[in-house]
Amino acid sequence: VQGDWSSDVCSSDLQQVTAPAAGPVTLAEMKEWLRVDHSLEDSRIQVALDAAVRWCEDQAERAFVKRRVRALLDAFPDAGGAIELPLPRAIQVYFVKYYDDAGTDITLDPATYILDEVSEPGLLWLAPTKTWPSAQAGRVNGVRVEYEAGYGDPAEVDPRAKQAVQLLAAHWFENREAVLTHTIQAELALGLKALLGQLWPGKLR
Repeated sequence: VQGDWSSDVCSSDLQQVTAPAAGPVTLAEMKEWLRVDHSLEDSRIQVALDAAVRWCEDQAERAFVKRRVRALLDAFPDAGGAIELPLPRAIQVYFVKYYDDAGTDITLDPATYILDEVSEPGLLWLAPTKTWPSAQAGRVNGVRVEYEAGYGDPAEVDPRAKQAVQLLAAHWFENREAVLTHTIQAELALGLKALLGQLWPGKLR
C-alpha cells in the first residue's frame, strides 16, 4: 500500500459484467452436506444454495468465484489518489476508459496505472511520474474500470466462505418457517458472523 491512502481513495459504484462460471459450492457438495441421496428436491436445494451464495457474498463484501465487474466513477481521483476496486480480491484489470473534455471515449494507457491486488479492496494507483487525465465535467459514470474480482476458481475459494454458504443453504432448505426459536436463530447468526466476519476487507485472509 502506498502510504496512508484512507483519505486519497476514490470510491465507485459497481456492475457485474460476466457472472461466475460456477458457484463456490456445487449441488453435489450441498447434497452430501444435507445427506440427501435422491434428486427429487434438487431444484429446492439449488435455489437455497444460490440464495445463500448471494447473501454471504453481500455480507462478506466479497466475490467468491472470479467474475468480470465494472467500477463506475464520475471523475478520476485527485492527484496522487487511487481508485478503489470493490469485491476483493482484484485479480487483474482489463481496461480503464473515460470520456475526455470533448466527450470522446478514451482507453487509458495501461502504463498509467498499477494494480495493488494485495490491498482489500484492491486499489488502482498511478504509476510513477504519471497523472490521471481530465474526465468530462458533469458526466455521470464517465470513468469505467473493468477488472476480474474474486478468489479465482471454485477450488480456490476460502473454506470459511464455503462453510458459511453451506450452513445458510442447509438452514433455508431444512426450515421453511419464517420464524424459528431464538436459540436456533442466535446460533446460526453467531456461526455465520464468526465465518464471514473474518473475510471482511481488511480482516484475516
